[in-house]
Amino acid sequence: MKAQTILFVAVLWQLSNDASERVFAGPSDGKTLPHGTLVSEDSFCGGWSPGNGVFVTINHQGEILASKNGIAQPSHNSGWRTFFRDLVFGNGQFVAVGGSYIDVTGVIVTSPDGLVWTRRNARSKTNLHGVTFGNAQFVAVGDAGTILTSIDGVTWVNRVSGSSAHLATVSFGHGVFVAGGESGTILTSTDGVHWNSQSLGPSVYVGRIVYRNGHFLVSQSGTAHVSVDGHVWHQTSGINVSN
Repeated sequence: MKAQTILFVAVLWQLSNDASERVFAGPSDGKTLPHGTLVSEDSFCGGWSPGNGVFVTINHQGEILASKNGIAQPSHNSGWRTFFRDLVFGNGQFVAVGGSYIDVTGVIVTSPDGLVWTRRNARSKTNLHGVTFGNAQFVAVGDAGTILTSIDGVTWVNRVSGSSAHLATVSFGHGVFVAGGESGTILTSTDGVHWNSQSLGPSVYVGRIVYRNGHFLVSQSGTAHVSVDGHVWHQTSGINVSN
């Protein structure tokens, strides 16, 4: 495959509107915004994460790309076909999650370099949509209230969430994991094992939660919900948070 310029993603959270992602082409150290050309601006890019001097991102086709020098390289797998949705770096390795409704479902893969990936036993057939790292462990969430935890990214445990809702996202901050999804579902946990349920209201779809500047943030249709601890939420607007 012909080498291509890596697309570095800088997420710009404009909470008075929907979250957007600006994609730049150019070299970067994986920590700061690359000096390059703005090639697209979209709200449907997959996850991205820097780690071990490598920048890894998921493109619109659910494929994983990695770069150390500004040139994208496709990831290597064992031939399974699926769709990746989110990734994170922690404990010295990348973890990506996803699953296809047509091909392979409920997929977790790990990689130390972002190039060669190994599939792990997800302990679940449900598709996964979000993953985060905090308190020295990984937490992944997905369909039908699925929550999985792992210390090393290799061995995963299926946890009882107490919810059957589709979970689209999970974040970590202030010592708390916060997951969210359909019908305003919010789940919180300090250990990844025991989860408490809140709701932002049945009309709210929690498609993504971010932790920025000491606050958890959710936005939808011009309205923002903000929380310090993931338990008590306040509705507001006009907040801009850049990654």
